[in-house]
Amino acid sequence: MIKIHRLRMGIRAGMKGIFLGSALLASAVHAQSNEEQALALLKAMSDYIGGLAAIETSVDTSLEVVTPTMEKLAFTSTSLLRMTRPNQVRLERSGGYSNVEFLFDGTTFTVRGRNNNVYAQVPVSGTTDDLVRAMHDDLGLAVPGADLLLRDSYSVLVADVIDAKLIGQGVIAGQMCDHVAFRNFDTDWQLWIRQGADKAPCKMIITSKTVGMAPQYTTHVRSWKSNPRFPAGTFAFKPAAGEQKLDLGELTGIDEVPPAQTGKAPQ
Repeated sequence: MIKIHRLRMGIRAGMKGIFLGSALLASAVHAQSNEEQALALLKAMSDYIGGLAAIETSVDTSLEVVTPTMEKLAFTSTSLLRMTRPNQVRLERSGGYSNVEFLFDGTTFTVRGRNNNVYAQVPVSGTTDDLVRAMHDDLGLAVPGADLLLRDSYSVLVADVIDAKLIGQGVIAGQMCDHVAFRNFDTDWQLWIRQGADKAPCKMIITSKTVGMAPQYTTHVRSWKSNPRFPAGTFAFKPAAGEQKLDLGELTGIDEVPPAQTGKAPQ
């Protein structure tokens, strides 16, 4: 009887091990499937945006900073982007502390500080992709979310991703979206991607994990037009009356936060 009891206990223990192993395997398979779905949605959005000949979009942004006294503050602005591939861009950004315009025509990048009636120009040759890289790597003009406009944003965005997941669904301005989240070493970022054939971004949040209180940069897409037609001269630069030309490093008051603000923002 003792041997039979021990045999039954062994069978039960073995069955528990099988069930536990099956549960862990199912969980791993689900996690892999979830990650694949998130990456597939990101790839679909990248392919959609990269395949557009022209884009017009208006966005509201909120940039959080953390003061030396550990107070979190948010600064907001609205931007209008018009872009045609391969090499034309016009971005107008209006906030509480600056009114800035960026223009690109394939050979020259112009930054205008409309508050001060000044501008600067630097040579940048190539495509809109080359402009995004130059702004990040050479000019020190960080524009969070600009990577979404690349021909192949997917390769850039997933380069250092350590975790990806499909969170579920969400509604942004009445539009049903797929909600995906990604983790890098120093940032977490989320995307809400429009459902349907037009995989446009509806919202993006970038959270810094290397700054105390984890400040965020939020972009909310107010409108999105695929392949619009722009009037002649949309991307041309002509100095306004009395507008003074400076070196790029001399321009002040072109950031989304006031110059006296010393908090840190997500990169």
